[in-house]
Amino acid sequence: MYKTVIHCAATSPIFMAGADKNNPEMRAASIKGCMRFIWRAIQGAADKESLRSEEGILFGSAYGENENKQSDMRIRIVKKSIAQGLENMTAHREGSGYSGVNKGKKVLAQAIKSGSEFDVIISGFGETPEDENRHINFVRLFVVTCLLYGFGRRSRKGFGTVQIKTEKGEQTINVLGRCVNTSLGALADNLNLLLLKGKFAKDMYGVKYEKPQGENVIVAKRGTTGRPGRYPYIEKIEIIKIPQAKAGQEIINRIGLTVHNHSGNDFLGLSRPRFASSLLLSTASAGNENFCVITQLCCTKAANEAKLAGFYNELRGIITK
Repeated sequence: MYKTVIHCAATSPIFMAGADKNNPEMRAASIKGCMRFIWRAIQGAADKESLRSEEGILFGSAYGENENKQSDMRIRIVKKSIAQGLENMTAHREGSGYSGVNKGKKVLAQAIKSGSEFDVIISGFGETPEDENRHINFVRLFVVTCLLYGFGRRSRKGFGTVQIKTEKGEQTINVLGRCVNTSLGALADNLNLLLLKGKFAKDMYGVKYEKPQGENVIVAKRGTTGRPGRYPYIEKIEIIKIPQAKAGQEIINRIGLTVHNHSGNDFLGLSRPRFASSLLLSTASAGNENFCVITQLCCTKAANEAKLAGFYNELRGIITK
């Protein structure tokens, strides 16, 4: 049996709960669902049916080629220091730049507070090199998910972010004798290592993640033949460095304000008809440096490029001034 213990800390409020919304808790099934979503977005497959089949083998499925119907991955949460209480999901409404009709109106919900610590234990069974590599990639996927996404409600708007705690001065965790780098600098490499190989390669659109030298952007480069499937795969990831003074809740509030100022655009999602945002907005830190991570997914509705550029420019200006 393989087992890796990952030490974690919440860096923004996590709005996650079961049936009782007044009792927030870290839920293994929810974490696994977020990892599954990010894994699918990474692949950039041309054949969605093949993608769905491979996904079922890794994460469990009620149909397809997965005979066992269960995932090889098991996740368990161990609480260490958890603080709970009411948190404001719309703090940006209290700022001077807010112009909406609900100025000053708070939306309070029970949450796991920033600074809470817990362990995520990822385990699985196997004895072959392939099984071992699969376990390492499950851990790698958790690392990538923490950088690109949050957990729970409002996770696309900067809430629910989790930082992996490593030994002082280290940026890696030991997984079966191999090192998995947890830093933003290793993000492109980790994305490429998570791409499926072998029989699935024929259904890929030739995606490869590249980070141009001197730029804080990771671009999903695609082949010249075939067409990608119409689903939310990663197009690019932009990493914006922000001053220490603008870290934490203030960043989330300014993300919320930028989203408010550009609401109504398809790329930020719609309520009627229901359409999720194609931008994942997360925060990350390294030492004394803080970053906003913007993951742009393919939007099945053609985005207005000028308005999308305006959103990026305003977000850069707000959080870097």
